[in-house]
Amino acid sequence: MQFQQWRQINYGVSGKDLNLCDEKSFSYHIKDGKKPDLTKSSATFLLESDGSTKLPDLNITLQIVETNILNVKWTFAQVPEGYRKPFEVPEDIINVKIGKTTAQLESYVDIEDAPFTLKIQDHKKAGGYVISINEILLDQNLNIIGAIHNTTYGDNFKGIFGLGEKVQPEDLFYKDGIYSLWNRDDGMPGEDGKPPGTNVYGTHPFYMFKNADDAWVGVFANLAAAQDWIILNNKDTGEVDTTMIAAGGVADLYFIVDTTPAAVLSGYIDIVGKPVLIPQWGLGWH
Repeated sequence: MQFQQWRQINYGVSGKDLNLCDEKSFSYHIKDGKKPDLTKSSATFLLESDGSTKLPDLNITLQIVETNILNVKWTFAQVPEGYRKPFEVPEDIINVKIGKTTAQLESYVDIEDAPFTLKIQDHKKAGGYVISINEILLDQNLNIIGAIHNTTYGDNFKGIFGLGEKVQPEDLFYKDGIYSLWNRDDGMPGEDGKPPGTNVYGTHPFYMFKNADDAWVGVFANLAAAQDWIILNNKDTGEVDTTMIAAGGVADLYFIVDTTPAAVLSGYIDIVGKPVLIPQWGLGWH
């Protein structure tokens, strides 16, 4: 069964088992109504499920990594009995150093509650947001994140690009469709937005988009699980709606907001490390 079909099926007993047809299954609120203090560079708080079938509480952390990088991470507040601990990418692979900063979270995020929505802002500007995370679900074998991205609109609309390793038939930007991240070494790697995906050797859950003339945004999902990315574009409004459905793991997202694509890529390299120069004899026949 394909990931995107999971949301159309209700398994088990109503009121007892997880109902993916119920929109409230993807909705949370801040536990006890205690909003975090956004006048600091980091904050931690709890989310509680709104669904008829209560999912485990989530512990969410906001952390300014560098002036242009924000980390948002959530996982189980307490691993329920009988659950496996969610897999996280080991620190010897991704080990991000937190820089010294006096920046305040209130310049980077805006939080709405009931239902919980996290809006990522351009810290250089007052008002407006670049990404809104409006849908989350985390269970033992299911990890869903829904978000709306504000990009340039009208004749300037392009959408998002990245999510390698893929071959796009027309240009770098993603059309409406479903794109899988699962290393397959597909012999015919041209993407058509239809499952199963046609990605090649590597999984790189990082993408970029242009928010305004002086604002570029990069998003890195530090996640190793099998993933489907469902993408819907709205040229008129410039909104790109993404839904990431993964087979487990945690949510560990890095948002990089800067003035140029080169600056965003520099931030991405700060997170994942510099690429290694391969010797010429190791490049094969490609």
